[in-house]
Amino acid sequence: MSKSKKIIFGILIIAIIIILIVYIINIVNKKEYTSVNDFKSVKEVIKYLDCKYIDESTSEDETVIYLKLKNKPYENGTSYEQFYNQLMGMVANVLEFKNFTLVDNSNNIRINVTCDGTKVTDYNINGSKTYFADMEKNSVIENFKPAEITNTSNVCDMLNNCIKNDWNYSSINFGTQESTFLEYNIFFDEGIEVRQVDGKIFNIVFTDKFTKPVINNLSVGSDFTNVVNTLGTPTYGNIDGGIIGYKTDDFYIFFNNSDNNYNKSISVYRVEKYDTTEFAKFTDTFLENKNSVELLNNLISNWKDYDSYYNDMGDAKSLRYTLKGIEIKFNVDNEHGITLYDDFNGNITPDLSIGQVINKEKELPQYVYVKNTSLVYINEEERLQHYIFDDFTDEGSNNFVALYNDNYNLLIISLDNKYPKSEILENINSKIWIDDNNLAYSVAEEGIYVYNAVKRQTKEIIKGNSDYNISKYENGRLYYDDTNIKIEL
Repeated sequence: MSKSKKIIFGILIIAIIIILIVYIINIVNKKEYTSVNDFKSVKEVIKYLDCKYIDESTSEDETVIYLKLKNKPYENGTSYEQFYNQLMGMVANVLEFKNFTLVDNSNNIRINVTCDGTKVTDYNINGSKTYFADMEKNSVIENFKPAEITNTSNVCDMLNNCIKNDWNYSSINFGTQESTFLEYNIFFDEGIEVRQVDGKIFNIVFTDKFTKPVINNLSVGSDFTNVVNTLGTPTYGNIDGGIIGYKTDDFYIFFNNSDNNYNKSISVYRVEKYDTTEFAKFTDTFLENKNSVELLNNLISNWKDYDSYYNDMGDAKSLRYTLKGIEIKFNVDNEHGITLYDDFNGNITPDLSIGQVINKEKELPQYVYVKNTSLVYINEEERLQHYIFDDFTDEGSNNFVALYNDNYNLLIISLDNKYPKSEILENINSKIWIDDNNLAYSVAEEGIYVYNAVKRQTKEIIKGNSDYNISKYENGRLYYDDTNIKIEL
């Protein structure tokens, strides 16, 4: 080997050794964190989250921390809210949940964080408590595209009657009602499920038992390729997602092609025609006085056709007018106020229309947000969520599955769609299938009952004030609490 080659080789060996030494030192010095409580200083937190620590100062009132953040809160259409929540939470934990301020002078960002000694209670970014929501609504408006209208023909008689009768529920003969399920009246043999709100058809669902074409010679279970070839590119959803939808002049229509018969459907919602004069007045008043209770009461008194209302008797409240594209939320998420979806059409306040906002002629006021999606589509996705569960035998039944809903009621679904779906509107304490068709369930301090899912009939087994925690069913006897009872069907 020549002298020059030996020198080069030696340099390479030395470089490799130096790199290995640096690498080993970094590994040795790198601290492992397994819990948020492992962080002992603000500096550790900031470095761990890939930000640059600069300095900090502490007074009786708060700690001011100077740093260089790795991302702005909202950058190139991307929200980093989750990261900022993590940063604030971890710093708050190190400071034992005392008030602090994060200052990034290079990006002109100042975040004031308020704590109560146990948790973060509030924060604002550059003075705004709704920073992320405001950034999001500005981005939505910038890219807003109204839903396209799809032309249709050959509407089935049932749907045509709904349109001709202005969607009045009492004016339509759906057939024989077999049961109710999540506020839907089930006309099982006819293949129709209907939810009414304030006397009008809110949603009509055609199941696989409705064998006639619903629209444009498309039936329940029609291949998505056929649907797209007939109606065009879907306005809502996509083929891979299992649900696609369109908006017409009279209704929204969604095609769901689940592999399971109990989930396969064509779902239709009416397009609502409404006047927003009173709504605009209520919004204007709310923007002046910020009285959420008054806003909700005014809307409920004026519009009875809300399809969802939640009030935890505390701060969290929500009100939804799906067909109008209006949702009111307070202390539910970071969008406190009024959210308008692309189903909304009219005035937001007396001197501000949604068209002026979309055309960027005027700005949205604070506490009013716009979404470039359909609230009807969101509602349909939520409806279908009730039918998503693993394929399994539910505690002894090969024919049915019994699912708890949010209120601990039971939803009973026939796995082969041979029987109508139904529900048990009790606060169920425990349950167990005693055979393929009979479900034993208990209500604390009331009793134990057996529900026949085929006949949809309930039989009382025992009544009293016990807890009635059912543990098992064996050899014709039902075991609960510290005792058991013989079951005779």
